[in-house]
Amino acid sequence: MSIAAKKIPSCSELTVRLDKTDSSTETNALFRFCFGRDASEQSADGTVNIPIPLQVLGNGAKFEVWETSEPVHSGKIANNMFFAASKSWLMIHTTALIDDTSDLSSLTQDIYNNMLNEVVQRNYQDIVRTWNYIPEINKGDGDSERYRQFSLGRAIAFESHNCNIEALPAGTAIGSVAGTRLGITILAAKSDNIRVENPRQMSAFQYPRQYGPRSPSFARAVLLSQCERPVLLVSGTASILGHESVHTSKLINQAEETTLNIISLRDAALKQTVKAQSFSTGCLRIYVRDKADFPLAVDSLKKLLHNSDHSAPDYIVLLGDICRSDLLVEVEAVYQASHALAGNTASA
Repeated sequence: MSIAAKKIPSCSELTVRLDKTDSSTETNALFRFCFGRDASEQSADGTVNIPIPLQVLGNGAKFEVWETSEPVHSGKIANNMFFAASKSWLMIHTTALIDDTSDLSSLTQDIYNNMLNEVVQRNYQDIVRTWNYIPEINKGDGDSERYRQFSLGRAIAFESHNCNIEALPAGTAIGSVAGTRLGITILAAKSDNIRVENPRQMSAFQYPRQYGPRSPSFARAVLLSQCERPVLLVSGTASILGHESVHTSKLINQAEETTLNIISLRDAALKQTVKAQSFSTGCLRIYVRDKADFPLAVDSLKKLLHNSDHSAPDYIVLLGDICRSDLLVEVEAVYQASHALAGNTASA
């Protein structure tokens, strides 16, 4: 989502890995997601710890670490808003308490406006990824549902900043349990990147009125094309064809449909860049609505959990509600190009 005019030709590498321990590496941690936590903080080394208030199922990782080759500086902006920045990347994260008296649309609009203002003031150009964790996301009827109210506030904020609807970030919106905090995280880049839509699905920002007063403001995926080794950021993806949920109440079929959608996105991304022949290394978050579905979900997603080069991507399974009440599983992913080729990227 380009919100500035300046163009920068390239950006540093960005890698993502899961970790069971809070270990440091030779590269710089831009920020760190912490699963099963509900409080934001800076660690002893200054890295911003972003809480994901969802239960980890199985013997999964405790951290998801986003790393860059550039020096990173981080800190607290105001109230409960944190940032981490390098020359190429900017992360902003905040949380807020909500209850049944909260005007979630207005609160979301205010939060996103503040975040977008920070992006502009710090001279970053392209918002490439967002994560949104919403307590009781399906609570409420019709347009009063929390997810629909969240989507309304987010859309108004993007529009107020003149954000191009066809250059929205990849996004995830998942429900946490009552009593946890609303959590919103954005990642911005200095350079423009490529949006990828899925030919099997209607673009989310074009959804018809039946899904709420405003369509969801996200792209299906964003290809970080300015990296020497491109990275594909896949939005939270579920069993949707066109704009309709399919295979409702059938976990195996939903997982298989989700797999087809992600494979379709990867194929579409490869057609938009000459710097990659395939994607190999992956890092996946699998969200399931029902704890009992954990083993079956993993088994049903086996095509995503084994790459063509026989390497196994990292993955974690989290217990969380999907934004549509008839969906049982959702997957988000980060894929890195397996080969870096000479040449320029295709334009979006």
